[in-house]
Amino acid sequence: MELKEPKNKNYCATVVQITTLVPLANCDNVQSAVIFNNQVIVGKDTQVGDIGLFFPVETALSPIFLGMNNLYREPTLNENNTKKGYFEAHGRIKCVKFRGHKSEGFFVPLDYLFSAFPELPTEFKVGDEFDEYEGYLVCFKYVPKRNHVSLENARDRRRARRQRPEDAIVDGQFRMHIDTYNLRKNIHRINADDIISITDKWHGTSGIVGNLLVKRKLNWFNRLLSFVGVPVQKTKYDIVHSSRRVVKGVGTTEKSGVHFYGDNIWGVVAKEIADRIPKGYTLYFEIVGYVGEKPIQKGYTYQCEINTHKVLVYRITVTNEDGKVLELDYPQRIAFCAKYGFEHVKHIYYGYAYGIDGSATYNINTFQEDFLELLEAKCMSRKCEYNPGMPAEGIVVRREGLIDECDLFKLKSFEFLSKESLELDSGEIDMETAEGEPVEDAIGVS
Repeated sequence: MELKEPKNKNYCATVVQITTLVPLANCDNVQSAVIFNNQVIVGKDTQVGDIGLFFPVETALSPIFLGMNNLYREPTLNENNTKKGYFEAHGRIKCVKFRGHKSEGFFVPLDYLFSAFPELPTEFKVGDEFDEYEGYLVCFKYVPKRNHVSLENARDRRRARRQRPEDAIVDGQFRMHIDTYNLRKNIHRINADDIISITDKWHGTSGIVGNLLVKRKLNWFNRLLSFVGVPVQKTKYDIVHSSRRVVKGVGTTEKSGVHFYGDNIWGVVAKEIADRIPKGYTLYFEIVGYVGEKPIQKGYTYQCEINTHKVLVYRITVTNEDGKVLELDYPQRIAFCAKYGFEHVKHIYYGYAYGIDGSATYNINTFQEDFLELLEAKCMSRKCEYNPGMPAEGIVVRREGLIDECDLFKLKSFEFLSKESLELDSGEIDMETAEGEPVEDAIGVS
């Protein structure tokens, strides 16, 4: 059996072995397992050494997995209609508290997979990751149902399909965001002598603006010259702007594409900053504040006035004419932002990973565990100083390097994850989630 690479490693099943169990006060039938540094409530029958599947918070389990294992709260949805589970119809794994004890994920024995798909092979090893099993869907990132964003009329929809913005970009020039992985699950990838930067994670929507090579629209005369062999300049530098996953347009128009709010905040930002981006540079940033009179994220306006926003840069690349990319490290990003008048995301630490506590000594055998424990103590469970009463989202740890070596890891607080779970319970969908998923008539890049 060969497992396919999961579509999103932050929302997939992982084969794990239980190594640590912790008793819970006032709980007779459950205990806590520590999985990828998350506290996960499991049954008292779970033992050290057990092998099973771990699913992260905000992952949704497939209907066949839930039904065949009698996990639905509504018994008529289960294979055995006399049994009742604890999952709602959407199959979502929530960040919850049980008698005061937090649970940040879901663990089940491997038997649950074989119950759902009994006819399939059974070879697994600890560390395997997947969201499909021999072509059967097991889990996926949960996204609430919503009304699709559509263009005004059929003619506009046809035009959008014919005129995709990314078709105008020269191959190799534009790149979407790299994935940001869960630090708790990937702490093994941080070594003591890695150069890292740690920055505050703000709750807004991601954007990209680059001054990159695009294809020129040739008039009939230039096309004729090219046809007869006369050299014609076929490319030029122009502004490309995008949300996290969807190219919104080439140039600085604000009207292109399909947008969560109807207004193209990415086009607005592109127009604001276009003249400060040198040729070949691409800026990746967070937009916070408002789109018109509506907050980009409910409760998180970061002291912006209505109809205003802030742009905070967190990544910069330089792409040459051949498509080769250079990644700017933290000091270079700070210098660039100072020179060209940009605000950088809020700094917490830069240097060797082992020096985060101000000490040059560390235990090599426990460094990663100690590092994560220190970050949890220093950076988690904070209130957001810019948004009264709201929890801070968390932090981003970046292992510095060239484009193929740069790694980004996020660490979100339990309080923030709990808030997200409550919002999803009410059916709310934020701008980042909406723009990260394909919608009807959206102009996307795979």
